[in-house]
Amino acid sequence: MSSPIEEIRLRLLRSALLVMLIGSLAFAVSLLSLGHMPSSRLLGPGLIGLLSAYCLIHLRRRQPERTLAVLACGGWAIATVMGYRTEGVRTPILLAYPMIVIFAGWLLGARWAKGFAAASALALMGMAGGEMLGWLKPMAPIHPVSLMVAQCLILAVATTLTLNLLRVFQERMDEALRLGRLAEQNLAMARTRELELQRLVEAMPSLICQFDADLRCVLANPHFTRFFGVATEELPGRPLESVFGSAAFEDQRSCFQRALAGESLRSQARFGVGEGPSEHVFEVALVPRRLEGRSDGGYALLHDVTERERSAERLRQMVSQDALTGIGNRTHLMDRLGLALKRSARRPQCFALMMLDLDGFKQINDAHGHERGDQLLQRVARTLADTLRADDTVARLGGDEFVLLVETLRGTEDATLIAAKVVERIAALSTPDAPISASLGLALHPQHGDLAEDLIRRADAALYRAKATGRNQWRLAE
Repeated sequence: MSSPIEEIRLRLLRSALLVMLIGSLAFAVSLLSLGHMPSSRLLGPGLIGLLSAYCLIHLRRRQPERTLAVLACGGWAIATVMGYRTEGVRTPILLAYPMIVIFAGWLLGARWAKGFAAASALALMGMAGGEMLGWLKPMAPIHPVSLMVAQCLILAVATTLTLNLLRVFQERMDEALRLGRLAEQNLAMARTRELELQRLVEAMPSLICQFDADLRCVLANPHFTRFFGVATEELPGRPLESVFGSAAFEDQRSCFQRALAGESLRSQARFGVGEGPSEHVFEVALVPRRLEGRSDGGYALLHDVTERERSAERLRQMVSQDALTGIGNRTHLMDRLGLALKRSARRPQCFALMMLDLDGFKQINDAHGHERGDQLLQRVARTLADTLRADDTVARLGGDEFVLLVETLRGTEDATLIAAKVVERIAALSTPDAPISASLGLALHPQHGDLAEDLIRRADAALYRAKATGRNQWRLAE
């Protein structure tokens, strides 16, 4: 489908061809009305009429450029032929030469204008030379009326073409102005949206940063620069590693590399500007940025979830920690025991499960009250934790019943030494008004079982044998 400008060009060209056709017919009629007119005089108007008619037919193919080329070449050829056959350089139709040059240059291009100008100059020099050498003999002078009609025809064609050219130029100018106004409107809308987006980004509580393909900062919102203590003017071009810190960035480097490869992903990271409480936990969303089919960096959105993680940690502690003593509870014990069994399944190791019960705790609790009893339980818990290694597990199942999980032992001898030491340390807490001791049952993995239930059951049985045979001692499961 043709554009509006193309339709206008077709209409203007069609009207110009109609003016040429009608004008040539009018000129031919005027010559015939004068009588005794040589047939050569009618050749020019006839050829112009035929050329106009042919171009009108050719224009139906909706190929205006080709029609213009045919019209320009045909018009120049007719003018040249008539010049050589009639009055030479004095032939009125030769006034069409400059119009053809202008017409061709405007509508067909500079090369056409230069070509017609050179050809016209050569034709005029040929006519002048031929007449000077006597090769061309001018015909009788043209009747003033015929000359007037010819000049009026040329004037009409020139006026029509000029007006048409001006209309085309005006249409193009109007279209250019319209496009310019539209571009300005679009640019204004884009600037407005950019400002709105900028205000939105600045108001967001998240830390936002754009980075390039070399993992260098491009820009960031105020929350980002404030948190990392970087001045806004110093940020562009600065490596992300120097902003986040080497250790923190190394943990995230693979994620940033995947983002550069075109993957959108989420991760969790710890960033800060110091040690301890200043460290924050962030959920990191990385969004790639692609330009013309290639990676051009991306965007990093960091949402601070420190408080949420702390709350979750507190909930986990409430679920797995004994409220009175601060050591693990049954849930914590079962979790650690399950992990120990899984590690042993991958790489066999020996570990011990010790069930411990305080001797005489009920009497102390009844004689001195629950507050004294709670204080004693707290002292026992601290003593057990101090006796074992940091990687071992101490848990309170309830009342005065404790469980010890001691991992990475060389064998039974290591386990029995630790059991004896634990019983000794608990007995050391005894006072004259509150005598206390401990009975302990010991089960070993894998000798006494590969399941948590089996180890607990056999350690519990050994505990009851220790209590039944005198207390303040340990017994190994059978």
